[in-house]
Amino acid sequence: MRRINLENVLAEMVLIVEHSSDVKYRNSVGELERHAEMEGILVPLGTYAEDCERIRSCMPHLSSPGISKEVADMLDSILASTVTAKMLTVDRGRQHDSWNRWLHVLVDSPKSTVVELYPTYTGAAYGFGRVSGVLTWTDNNY
Repeated sequence: MRRINLENVLAEMVLIVEHSSDVKYRNSVGELERHAEMEGILVPLGTYAEDCERIRSCMPHLSSPGISKEVADMLDSILASTVTAKMLTVDRGRQHDSWNRWLHVLVDSPKSTVVELYPTYTGAAYGFGRVSGVLTWTDNNY
């Protein structure tokens, strides 16, 4: 299995669509010595800095995995309001496996091309259907 370490190299939030690809993406989560990884396809989201900051501010600096229903609701509201990530919702079946910098999501990507959906959706992903994934980022506060 091939691995790509995203720790300290991400300039923005990215989506890892869970998919058999023979490539696992890895990032630090929670405390610095912890890591999570997922096999899949890396999708740049192009999410605006202010939207990224709103998402980051909701995620507690966790020493153990798990987010509350209230945090998941807030994140869903933020994601729904963005033109690049509105196809994402918190995966309620895996919210207890989410960490700071590693948010399990469900992806309901449109079938149409981004050009056909502009300006209501400007995300990079389409044609995947309903799949699982992870929203991940670098947190420079550590």
